[in-house]
Amino acid sequence: MKKNIFAIVIFLILIVLAIYAPITSYLEKKGIVEGKSVGIELSSPESETGFGANLINIVNNIKYNIDTTYQNYMPLYVETVGLYKDAVRNLNKSLYTLYDDINKSIAEKSVEVIQTAPPEVIIFPDETLDIPESTQPSEPEPFVEMGTDKILSYNAEYIGASLRDRYYKVTLELTDGTKVEFIEAISNLTEEQKDLRVNWQIASVNRLIQANSDVNVCVYAPLNMEYTSFLKKYIPDEKSSQKYLDQFIAGIDKSAKVGYINFSGVLDRVDRCYLTDHHWSAVGSYEGYCDIINLFRIEAPEIIPPRPMGTAIKIEPCKFYGSYVRNLVYSQLWDDFVVIDYSLPTHTSNPEFNFYSQIEKLKAKNNTSINSNVYGEFFAELNSVSYPENNTGRNLLIIGDSYTQGFIELISSSFDNTFCFYWSNYQTLNYNQFIEENGITDVLIMQYGPRLIFNATDDYYLDKINTTPYVKGTEETN
Repeated sequence: MKKNIFAIVIFLILIVLAIYAPITSYLEKKGIVEGKSVGIELSSPESETGFGANLINIVNNIKYNIDTTYQNYMPLYVETVGLYKDAVRNLNKSLYTLYDDINKSIAEKSVEVIQTAPPEVIIFPDETLDIPESTQPSEPEPFVEMGTDKILSYNAEYIGASLRDRYYKVTLELTDGTKVEFIEAISNLTEEQKDLRVNWQIASVNRLIQANSDVNVCVYAPLNMEYTSFLKKYIPDEKSSQKYLDQFIAGIDKSAKVGYINFSGVLDRVDRCYLTDHHWSAVGSYEGYCDIINLFRIEAPEIIPPRPMGTAIKIEPCKFYGSYVRNLVYSQLWDDFVVIDYSLPTHTSNPEFNFYSQIEKLKAKNNTSINSNVYGEFFAELNSVSYPENNTGRNLLIIGDSYTQGFIELISSSFDNTFCFYWSNYQTLNYNQFIEENGITDVLIMQYGPRLIFNATDDYYLDKINTTPYVKGTEETN
């Protein structure tokens, strides 16, 4: 009898666990509950072709949705996997150390101190501008990394991989006696795949730019360290993708302005991005905002200039375990979660977002577990933001992704009205119709660098946007 009761209890627990994940996922998507997803990102299944492809694709998508749901919402999933992965990492630690010793001959190498002035940042001007020959940029000077005088030594340790990326923990010993550790991801794409994908992405972005010549377009790429010239210095086993970034920029239609978050060195990367995540930190969001506004103002100086940096607020108690460590289930490293109060003018948003209410919610939840995606909880997907007192005559459309969530209120403060489509709802956007019906004057196409340049995440979805020419009187709405 006792055995039967035990079996029944175990069965009931398994049933509860089985239905908890899909129910919680559904309630979160409907807005009934908040912030339950762990935020684990899985690569989308590749689309098959040929005989039986439709059925195979349906099955693969069902499997992908099930995997995503249970990995993000099942109770104790992260803790269980974390114990297993920690055990595997500890078991293979000597192997990883041997691998690093063989391949990383410069690990723990003392950094040469270079005292020099910062290099001039080269702007990629619109070729239609009349620029005197004497001011035309010459060959760019060799890159000189800033901040090396503050670094005593450095090393990188391979700590694991996902279907999409390889991960390294980089450790910096600083001259002031402190130590900085961060996780960096390198795409698993081969050089051949990158060559093919970057050209496809260029064509995809140009399709949008060329679909409407009446708007001021900016293309912007938040990057990680993979796209820098100093990557190989800190992670010798990996190859920089900087040449593909250059190829992407060169291929974008010259009627658009193009920019990217440009790191002056590894310490700049530490400041502008989270230690455990690919997203911009509060500092990075501000720098990206300034870059983008200044690019837009080349053609439209009436756009309000960048606001001064606001007041930093560290939310406590709170630990932000970013996507890198959540994917690895690597709980030894996390970020402080800092937000910036810019004292923004009166504005409205849809859905309604209150900065200080969000802070209080986060404080009350005591987010110190790797189960919490703090970035996703704090920054909402705002569909529109309006500043009624601006009167610039400029309205912005953002074709963005989760990076937009971190700074949409801020960038919107330079415009009258801002509208945003995230990669999950691009298919609902009729580009030309939306521009016409909402008086759009400026368009920002901004996606995470690997997504925008390579579609390395297999979810860039720009091809889902409808660019049919606008016909007045059409009944289709957005």
